[in-house]
Formats: sequence, C-alpha cells, structure tokens
Amino acid sequence: MKVVKYLFLLFALFLGITISGQELPPVQNFAPSDYEAENQNWAISQSAGKEVFIANNKGLLAYNGAAWTLYTSPNETIMRSAKVVGERIYSGYYMEFGFWEADEFGVLNYTSLSETIRSQLEEDEEFWIILNVDNYILFQSLKRIYAYDIKEHTVNILAYASNLPKMFSVDKGIYYQKIGEGLFKIENGKEVLVFKNKVVQQDEVASVFSKNGILHVLTRHNGFYREQEGILAKWATPSEGLFEEISVYSGLALSDGSYALGTIAHGLIILDAEGNLGTGGNLTASVAQTEEGGRGFGYRIDIVDIETCQVEGQRADRAEVERHVLAGRPVAAGRAAGERPPLVDQLDREAVELRLG
Repeated sequence: MKVVKYLFLLFALFLGITISGQELPPVQNFAPSDYEAENQNWAISQSAGKEVFIANNKGLLAYNGAAWTLYTSPNETIMRSAKVVGERIYSGYYMEFGFWEADEFGVLNYTSLSETIRSQLEEDEEFWIILNVDNYILFQSLKRIYAYDIKEHTVNILAYASNLPKMFSVDKGIYYQKIGEGLFKIENGKEVLVFKNKVVQQDEVASVFSKNGILHVLTRHNGFYREQEGILAKWATPSEGLFEEISVYSGLALSDGSYALGTIAHGLIILDAEGNLGTGGNLTASVAQTEEGGRGFGYRIDIVDIETCQVEGQRADRAEVERHVLAGRPVAAGRAAGERPPLVDQLDREAVELRLG
C-alpha cells in the first residue's frame, strides 16, 4: 500500500483563552498533491517574515500562508535539511550543501558552498543538520561537521568521526557525540572532550540542552543525565521505567519547564518539570505561544503518515485521525521499516515551537 504523508498546519489564535480539550485550534491539512512535491519531508524552518521552508524529497518547499512554491534540488537528490538564517535558506543534500537567496523578483536562487571543497567530501555524504553559531553556518553529515565562515566565505572541516550521529547548539556552543569516544564540544575552534562516561560512549545522545544553567543530556535508551560539579550524573526521573519501553530520537526543554521527547514509535511524549509523564500526542502537544498586546498566537507544523497512524492502538483512517487531533487526543504516527524518522529531530529545532511575532 502506498504511504501518503500529509502536512498538518495548526493555527491557534488565543484571545485571552487557553487551548484545552474544549477550545482547540483548527486544522488545515495538505496532501502531497496540494503542495505538488513528494511525500517525505525532513526539516522545517521559518523566516522572520513568517514564511515556512521545508526540506522535501523533491527540493525546497516554500509556504507563505497562501501558496506553495517548490524549488527543485540543485543536484536532483533528496533535500535533507533546511535552516533560515537572515535572508538566506541554507540547505543540505546528498554530496551537496549551500544556500538559497531571493532575487529582486522574490524568486529563490541557489548558491553551492560545497563546490569549493568537492574533492574533500566523503563518499555518499548527506547533510542532515544545519546550525548557526555566531558568524558560522555548520553542516553536519554522519561523519563530519563542516563550518562555513559567513564573513570570510570559506568552508573548513570542523570535526570528523566514523560515527557522528548529531550536533547540538547549547548557549552558543556546539556539542556532538562520537560513538565509542564520548561527548565533545568545540572551544575556540578546537575539539574538547567533555564527558567520556560509558553511557555517552555506547548509547546514542538524543539531545543536549541547558536548563537553569545546568547542562542536560538525553539518551536514546537510558533517559536523562545532567552535569553536577563537572561530572555527568544520572537524573532518575519518576518516569524512569518509561525509557525501558521507548526509543528516544530527540528532545527539547520547553519554555514552561516541561520536556518534549520525540520517539521512534511512540509519538511525542511530554514530561513535566519533575519528569512525571504528562499528556500529549505527536500531533497535539506544545502549540507555541507568543504575547502581543495580551494576545498569543500559536503556530505549529507536523508531517504525518496518515496511512500508518494509529488511534488507541488500531489503524485509523484520515477522518478519524483528524477528529482525534481536533479533540486533543494522542495519535501515534508510524513509519516505514528501517526508515530514518523524518522531522522527529526537529524537536531540537523549530518543529515543536515555531514562534510568530
């Protein structure tokens, strides 16, 4: 059966009210036929002008709230990452990375950055994560991190490893894990080993973030750890048994003190500030809020495989999934066997909280 992925845009205008089970945002959903691209979407980023950019199998999707525009990949390969920085949309592909920039007519044109170091690229590299730190744009594959100096217009290799799952931006610092070695940080342009505990050598780090000035590390199978007097110590939450049942792919500390966990097969899980299991689902939790003259405006994007969604443990059709979304009830989204989870890693970036205002 063909798997069709639908794009859900959730808008909520709060006029002195709060989203609850009784007061819910309307849902507008888009099928691939609506945005005229393929059915897998890998990353989301938003401009200061509130235009949304999505990394799609076919290329860069731009949505201005009224119309979709597709800019096909420059080398006709899958677009894996997108990140808006200023007036540019940086993007990563198979053996290629660079940026899009609008001309005087508002049409986006692509400039390759990897072209200058083509001979240095690893065979079959794909660029999954893009971060902006000071005057640098960082492009990460599963083996290397490349740094583009915005002022000098140069590209250099910042770090490399045989297995480099992710990189994280924390308080303007860059952290990344080398499987078998530990958790590293870039300091003054150099690689520094921060923690070499067994857990960060053997278990994949799903997220690194700072909360109340304390560095936290979330692992795929072993839950939370945090820094205590320079040592990485276990944080045993009340939901510790949960981590024996789930596989965490990403995580984020939310502004209200709670935690959002993006999992491989159990949707989005919310823990409160003390680590107690909260409510939510991969379609309904953490609509962002900003305050403008006493009114909050929330905006949220999700990509979901409608045909693999389950409601209360059973396969559900499109209409039933939408009813559960509107009712604020959890919906579990599936994926094809062996497929890297698209957009789950956006919990580390904009997908959970895209702010307007």
